[in-house]
Amino acid sequence: MKLKLYFAKSKERIIQDIDRITHADPASYTIGITYDEEKRKGEHKASGKDVKQWQAWKAKTQEDAQEIEKHFLAKRLKGGTGGDQKESTVFVYIF
Repeated sequence: MKLKLYFAKSKERIIQDIDRITHADPASYTIGITYDEEKRKGEHKASGKDVKQWQAWKAKTQEDAQEIEKHFLAKRLKGGTGGDQKESTVFVYIF
């Protein structure tokens, strides 16, 4: 198992990063939030989704993660609110 170290990024920085990746074709990406990004990636993969382009960021708060998700859902990325949430939900992911 590969150990990943996460440093929380600001909401603005995560939005910039995701915009840079998705700007050309936002509708071809899925966005979500989770408390355990490796577990969630495995769930998406097990359901037959292609997660080769998976990227995740640690937000500073759950509220930031939710706001980022809503921001990109409004920009036509696939996904929905809710998802894999607990009080510790701070990861934002795309694929």
